[in-house]
Amino acid sequence: MYDNTVIRFLDRICKEKGDNVAISTCDTDTTYTEYRKSARAIGTYLIRIIQEINTPVVVYIPKSELALEAYMGVLYSGNYYCPVPYGSPIERARQMLSTLEYTYLVTTREEVDTVLKWAGGINDEKIILLEDINQEIIDDGLIEKVLTKVIDCDPAYLLFTSGSTNVPKGVVVPHRAIMDRIGWMMNEFSITSKNVLANQAPFHFDASMPDIFLNIMTGARMVIVPDAVFSFVPELLAYLQEKDVNTLIWVPSALVNLTYKDAVKKHILEKLSLIIFCGEVMHNKYLNILREAYPQVAFVNMYGPTEAAYACTYYVVDRLFEDSEPLPIGKPCGNTDIILLNERGQKVAGYNENGEICVRGSSVALGYYKNRASKAFSFDEYNDVYYNEMYHTGDIGYWNELGELMYVGRCDGQIKHMGYRIELGEIENAVLSLSRIGHACVLYDSDKDKIVLFYDSDDDMCDRKYILGGLQDLIPKYMHPRIMCKMNRLPFNLNGKIDRKKLNESVRKGIYEE
Repeated sequence: MYDNTVIRFLDRICKEKGDNVAISTCDTDTTYTEYRKSARAIGTYLIRIIQEINTPVVVYIPKSELALEAYMGVLYSGNYYCPVPYGSPIERARQMLSTLEYTYLVTTREEVDTVLKWAGGINDEKIILLEDINQEIIDDGLIEKVLTKVIDCDPAYLLFTSGSTNVPKGVVVPHRAIMDRIGWMMNEFSITSKNVLANQAPFHFDASMPDIFLNIMTGARMVIVPDAVFSFVPELLAYLQEKDVNTLIWVPSALVNLTYKDAVKKHILEKLSLIIFCGEVMHNKYLNILREAYPQVAFVNMYGPTEAAYACTYYVVDRLFEDSEPLPIGKPCGNTDIILLNERGQKVAGYNENGEICVRGSSVALGYYKNRASKAFSFDEYNDVYYNEMYHTGDIGYWNELGELMYVGRCDGQIKHMGYRIELGEIENAVLSLSRIGHACVLYDSDKDKIVLFYDSDDDMCDRKYILGGLQDLIPKYMHPRIMCKMNRLPFNLNGKIDRKKLNESVRKGIYEE
């Protein structure tokens, strides 16, 4: 068997460890054999319905073993999956479907009414219900015939991120990118079938990628943690202990939650040996609490965008840091090259000089869906003798004297908040769509890790409750402003534009009123 696509690893792990538990939830355990059987039945069904390969298939299913089986089923059909975030606001879901021009969609009978509300003109024939798929229809010959046509540079999944034009962008990630990054992680951190991963991130978020694919490439057991458990830290830690979890690959904000009221010190996870965090800045104030509670655990800070298959740099925390010190994002992951470009587009040669972080390597995505003109992906800029590809992250960093990459921040209006990449303009656009809003400006207080909304209105009913209610169907909850400052009138500059510089100064000094 030639492992040129990620789905081949599920076949391989089934031969070696078919009876092992692949996915564990609060009340069910799914073996690798059961996982593969369900996925192959879905794959067979999709092949007969879609009759083409390398096309996006939308999946709308709550985070569960069913969602994972659907994703793998899409891969067995020779296509690539696109998860729509569960509970997505109607307008955002419509934008995603509009970008894809609506292909096929896999869901359950329980969710079909939600799907039908999304976009006008949905063809019911393109909605595929898992309940309609017979587990006994597997046609291994048909699947093998299709998979011989799929190669490693074909897409495996498409994830939507917040776009600068206020429309979600679809990042297309190929099989080779996943195999490259996961293969390196397996070797670098000695991840095997003995690892028990506690999944934290939603499956539509790239932070879940290591959980999903380390699972099928190593035989590591994945424990799906119920969302409700996360709201009560002692219960969460008890659940992780019960499930024998020894590996956490989480976003920093989720790990920070464990430090509240010293919960992490009161409820020790006896088998914990590895914690990897990525997706946003980890502050040493909280990392030091975790390190004190778990001196035997290896802590790894990873950095990278969705466009580089989860991460492109890493730092194994190997020394003490003061609470106020920044944490390095380290050095390039295996088979990855990091280039810093200054404002003139020249390579940064020395230490302590800021530059935009750019990534080269097999883990780089294929680009944005139906947007080949994006300047974020460039070719042949620094090599005039052969074809070259590089992704411009829009993040600023510098090399310190130890040769470690340090993260500075964004070079535009995009932020990382709660592990999500967010365009402030997308929030602003949603706020301005509310009828009672006059003017609005959305900024980010990095010190308090909060999204701040400045707005004015002549309507007394335009308050926090009204705004949050209006945003409910427009943008996800993690994008909702935490601080809302109502003003008589927003400040304007001489050009007649909102004086963002003045408002930013208020945020920087923390002198705004909530």
